[in-house]
Amino acid sequence: MGKKVRVRADDAVGPNMIAAMQHATSANARLVTDQHPDIATTTRAISKRAGKVYVDAFQNRAGQLMVAPYSVRPSPKAPVSMPIEWDEINGKLHNSNFTIANALKRMEKLGQDPVLPVLDIKPNLVGVLERLNERLK
Repeated sequence: MGKKVRVRADDAVGPNMIAAMQHATSANARLVTDQHPDIATTTRAISKRAGKVYVDAFQNRAGQLMVAPYSVRPSPKAPVSMPIEWDEINGKLHNSNFTIANALKRMEKLGQDPVLPVLDIKPNLVGVLERLNERLK
């Protein structure tokens, strides 16, 4: 089961936007794993994670595959890659919670697409990088 954090990126950091986003992703992964080594890791091999949450900072580069929101997965019961809100993250959350059978009902209940705010919010990526670098010193 994977959870993705999506952040809008625009040209605020200039032509080096991709490199800046990769740096921010890596710095954030390091911050999380440094502060929570008992539960978080960047170790890619599942057999070496010892039950820890995998913080993947490596999907944010050219040639990497990511599942788009609302994609139906090729698994039994057709689970759907469903955008969720932060308050929905709990011990009951599982990648089989949202399927092709209940995705539309969920969206009707929410009343709006949870992805839409990502399109409106313009984070100050330069500021984010500066704060991440300060916390990592």
